[in-house]
Amino acid sequence: IRKFNIDVRLVVADLPARAKITFLNGHAGYYACGNCLLEGSQCLRHRHILYTWSDYSQAQPHIRTQENIDSCAAYAELSGKKSYGVHQSSPLSQIISIPHQCVYDYFHLVYEGYMVMLLKEWKLLLKQVNIHYIDNLLNDVRYPHSFHRKPKDFNSFTQWKAGDLRTFFLYLALPLIIRLQPALSNKIVYHFSLLLISVRTLRHFRRRHEINNMKKFIHEYLKIFPSIYGRCRELLSTHILVHLPEQCIRHGGLSFHSMFTFESQLHCLRKMGHGSKSLSKQIAFWYTINKRLDTNNEYSIDLLTKQQLRYDIFFDENIRILHQQIYCHTVASRVYTSFDLLLSSLFYYYHCFINHSYHCLVFDMCASNYYSQKQNILSRKQYQSSQMSTYRSRVTTNDTVYSLY
Repeated sequence: IRKFNIDVRLVVADLPARAKITFLNGHAGYYACGNCLLEGSQCLRHRHILYTWSDYSQAQPHIRTQENIDSCAAYAELSGKKSYGVHQSSPLSQIISIPHQCVYDYFHLVYEGYMVMLLKEWKLLLKQVNIHYIDNLLNDVRYPHSFHRKPKDFNSFTQWKAGDLRTFFLYLALPLIIRLQPALSNKIVYHFSLLLISVRTLRHFRRRHEINNMKKFIHEYLKIFPSIYGRCRELLSTHILVHLPEQCIRHGGLSFHSMFTFESQLHCLRKMGHGSKSLSKQIAFWYTINKRLDTNNEYSIDLLTKQQLRYDIFFDENIRILHQQIYCHTVASRVYTSFDLLLSSLFYYYHCFINHSYHCLVFDMCASNYYSQKQNILSRKQYQSSQMSTYRSRVTTNDTVYSLY
């Protein structure tokens, strides 16, 4: 008899599934947060439950612990009434700590939920001519060879897959809303940049101390949020952003415990079944066949360490260093507040820079036909001779436009 020791590191699910497996209130109820004891308040206009930043900052609710959940579950089972959003004891409580190990999935939280909400709000402020302009920009973007999802047709963003929303959020949204000014205000640009920095850093960070910096960005984002989109939009999905830094401290970057891989695998498994009968039997059969056919492929640890596999011919290191020096000189020549210095140092890695007056000086943009239309480009002849088709970002300072990797 062989025995195996299984250690459950974490459980990841979207908000409805998380509520079902933990026996906590759903996202539309009171005490729905799995990390703190914020009660929530009812929206007088739409009658849903709000988790506002003002309530959170004033109340400073206690952190929810596994001991708290166990005691509330025991009381709920004896009295037949919910206690602090806990219905009853969950089987997961016997193997994991629900507040620490039942994590939020940024795949559903940020992209399929939060990003779609922002797009709906932005669309209300745009005219048809602005939407045509967005479609033209999306069609002109030339993506790196590794990009498989390429969002098109802004009007159909509700039908975009999560991969499309991820590409749009991380690489396209900020330059687009900058180009759409004054239809979208500088404050919206500044506000969205705070969320972009936070998510891009937390999804894959280089140094752990960067996580603590993101708390300032998230707090600033949530503080400004009701003044732009209204208090009625401060739902549980907005409040959960406060807890993402602590989640990353325990489990690493958001991209390492998201549901992208699981959803992709489910899509592959679904294609193995046909019709409506014996689907599980069909999937099991064809999965076994595919595994047998792949036995000739051998992989070793050298696959990730060989230098030639990590070399990317699409980048010119000398040009990158040149533009990096130009950027550092540009940042050093300006006077900023402490918060602006933090913004600039973090935008250095993510090709963005926002000053305190809500003006974006640097932003991401894939190479497109619009580069040929810009004026006063530094070293235009050198730029044209290099014929670079890689991913670029642009730095704008005063009347000079620089290219930056």
